[in-house]
Parts: sequence; structure tokens; C-alpha cells
Amino acid sequence: MLDLAETEARIGLTMETVSLTELINEACDLYQALASDNDVKLENQIEENLLTSGNKQFLQRLIGNLLDNAIKYTPSSGRVTIDHEVVGDDVLIRVADTGIGISKTDLPNIFQRFYRCDQSRSKPGTGLGLSLAQAIAKAHWGNISVKSEISRGTQFTITLPLQAG
Repeated sequence: MLDLAETEARIGLTMETVSLTELINEACDLYQALASDNDVKLENQIEENLLTSGNKQFLQRLIGNLLDNAIKYTPSSGRVTIDHEVVGDDVLIRVADTGIGISKTDLPNIFQRFYRCDQSRSKPGTGLGLSLAQAIAKAHWGNISVKSEISRGTQFTITLPLQAG
């Protein structure tokens, strides 16, 4: 809760040039073991040198949260993919999975503090991860959006401003 409140207030957010490419590669390396343990294929398709101005620790938490959720809610033999698209002065980072999906009734609520979808209640968690992810994206002059379909998967898209490199 304290991290969430501090992020929303931008307290302790020291900004610097951050290589999103490096950060995402490190996160994928870290989460590869969890994916393998769950028989989920983790595909990293980040290729360009993507730079932004931000707080590396908070951006790591944002990417890590989305990867962790994607792996946790993807059944065995599924896939989690992280890729990007540059649109104007922004980068769109997409974390997509072939997981259980989120119902249309739950989608409007998933970024609320302590909200847990019915299908996620059997998994450990507090319902704060996506609230924190959204707060981090907004603290970095960005946004986060989601598309999902039950039994087909979910795609989170983080939009962040690019920094010229």
C-alpha cells in the first residue's frame, strides 16, 4: 500500500535514462524459470534499443508484475509473449498470454485496489498488483490498457514516452 501511495504521489521517483530493452531482457531472464516450472513458453520479442526517462526500480516492478500475472494465469503448454511497437514518440509494450482471460464484467474493475476476479481468488495475491502497475505507468507519463477474452488470453499494453538515444 505504501508503494502504491508513494508512486501515485511520485514520492521517491528519481528519474534517469532507462533502457527498456535491457530492463525487459533482464525481467524475461528472471521469469524464465517460473515459466519453465509451469510449462509455459516465454517469448521475448523486444529487439530495438528502447530508451525512456524513468525510475528503473519502478519500471522493473511494472514489467515483473505483468509477466508474473501472465505466467500465473496461463495453463500448462501456454505462451506468454512480450513485444513492442513504436508509435510516434511513444513505445507500446505488450504482454500477451494464452491464459484463462478476464471476463467482461471484471475488466472495468481490475485496476481498482484490492479487486480480485473470481477466477483469480484461488491464487495467492492481494489485488494490489495491477493498481500499482497502473500507478507506475501514469507516474512515467504513460498508461496501461487491457484486452481480454475468457479462455483465449489477455493482453496488457503499456504506453510510455520514448527518449531519443
